[in-house]
Amino acid sequence: MPRIDIPAGDGPEATRAFSLAPHFVEAINAKEKAVWASPMPRRLHELVRMRVAEINQCVLCMQWRNDWADDDSLAAVSQYATSDLFSDAEKVAIEYAERFSTDSA
Repeated sequence: MPRIDIPAGDGPEATRAFSLAPHFVEAINAKEKAVWASPMPRRLHELVRMRVAEINQCVLCMQWRNDWADDDSLAAVSQYATSDLFSDAEKVAIEYAERFSTDSA
């Protein structure tokens, strides 16, 4: 359940939410271009994105799925440190994202 009132209508909830702040669309597009240009593996990007979404409790972000990471890995991302689903490099990246998101100092 979103914490703001989303306009009613057809189409994805995110699209309707962006209608409230259309200036964010340009920022989102720039972010997407940066992701596509990044040499970081898509799976790693998705694992980090999901962990940050969990920390921020962003329901929309947690529900978003693409085919970059499997559902089991996404479901286990908060237990990355003890899971066999993640490589050592993935564990370090997720830990970094977690620490940055919770205590950037």
